[in-house]
Amino acid sequence: MRDLLLFTHIPKTAGITFLHVVSAQYRMRQIHNARGASPDTVKLIATLRKKKAIRFVRGHFGFGVHELIDRSSRYLCFLREPIARVISHYYFHCHVHDAVPDWVAFCASHENTMTRYLSGAKFTAAYSGAPPEPTDQATLEAAKSNLQQHYWFGITERFDESILLFRNRLAWDIPCYKSRNITPKKPVSPEPQDILSLIERHNRFDIELYAFANELFDQTLATQPWNLEQELNEFRTRNDTPAARNAAAVQSLRLFMPKFKFRARVELQKLRNLIRQGRT
Repeated sequence: MRDLLLFTHIPKTAGITFLHVVSAQYRMRQIHNARGASPDTVKLIATLRKKKAIRFVRGHFGFGVHELIDRSSRYLCFLREPIARVISHYYFHCHVHDAVPDWVAFCASHENTMTRYLSGAKFTAAYSGAPPEPTDQATLEAAKSNLQQHYWFGITERFDESILLFRNRLAWDIPCYKSRNITPKKPVSPEPQDILSLIERHNRFDIELYAFANELFDQTLATQPWNLEQELNEFRTRNDTPAARNAAAVQSLRLFMPKFKFRARVELQKLRNLIRQGRT
């Protein structure tokens, strides 16, 4: 059996766009979307043990979930420049919750997110129910080690190169995509310097991890048997055609159809309940 792919979806790293690419490579019954900011690990494990057809799992889970799965697995993830990621996450939080949190409180509760995901600290806290431990140098070194040994990863700012690399490693068809889940209402003007400094202080391990990841990424690209510039030009040209845009729309429909069907069933059941109540 081929490895189960575990996609560690770190918030605001182009994970939804990547998921649309993935939806063109597998049948929908082969993809499992573990929903929620902290997916129910017990429920996830039970699902994977029951549904052997699943090939790809996406969720906001950290490194470590493989220890509870009786299948060979491989982690995937994307990493993004930390300051840009935090700013995007902040405004996405504002949009979803219709509230503007204090920058100091937000940074304190979301510090070094990428390091926590990849080190195993997030998974440990989620599974044990214990409060998260502060990140330190040991957490960073664990994240670096896991990234190097257990992850095939992409860089958000180098998305096209990343997709081509995944294609080579996973024998995918040449994919097409359209950027998805872009944070709305994000200011065009840059954040004040004091905010940028605050973000940097709370994400110094993520900044180091991101630099390390880019070095690894360059090394990996150099080992590929291709003319990268030519491959990128061909990929971008193909992705900017009407046929590619139509294919991306179909991928989106396939990906979210189960959610639409679920909502339709829920609404239908509500209607049936109202009809029954009217008869009694």
